[in-house]
Amino acid sequence: MLERASAIASGLAAGSRLRAGAAGVRLGEVRGWSLFQIAGFPGADMTRLELVVGATCGLAVPARIGDAARIGDVTILRTGPEQIWFVAPEGRAGLGPALRADVAPGSGVVTSLSHSRSRIFIEGARVRDTLAKEIAVDLDPNVFGVDRFVLTGFDHTPILLHRTGAERYEVYVMRTFALTVWGRLTDMALEFGYEVAAK
Repeated sequence: MLERASAIASGLAAGSRLRAGAAGVRLGEVRGWSLFQIAGFPGADMTRLELVVGATCGLAVPARIGDAARIGDVTILRTGPEQIWFVAPEGRAGLGPALRADVAPGSGVVTSLSHSRSRIFIEGARVRDTLAKEIAVDLDPNVFGVDRFVLTGFDHTPILLHRTGAERYEVYVMRTFALTVWGRLTDMALEFGYEVAAK
């Protein structure tokens, strides 16, 4: 099977920039994943659509925009009143067709966004200090907890920022802008030193 080419390959190849021999954050690209968007049509019964999607994925759809639910390596993100993102490993290719089969044509549509997005992670002791330089979101752990996400701007670029761990965030960005976002992240991390790492 062909592997998607990385939109940030040249940025990854530039390597790490440590500060006094240490790295305050680690950055890298998450590879081998699929992203599907399920969008309900106006007037559709979203409760029914959510139940269908949840049954197909084995995971309840979060009710609140900005919440994510995870089980193992499968994640559902509530990105809008009538919009859901579903993220799973690339190897689970059967889930896309299963979602398309289960979502009735009159209630919504399932679209693959896998090839339109890059997924960058940033983690470490200085991750919030790094992100605070550019992202106008309160990243205090008591406000922005694990499995919360926000659709926001980053250097005039729309992104989805998902907190996936105590000191780990993942950035979903359109491939067109991925290298720009990567470059800005590494610039912001220079003060603390950064390590470029595999996922």
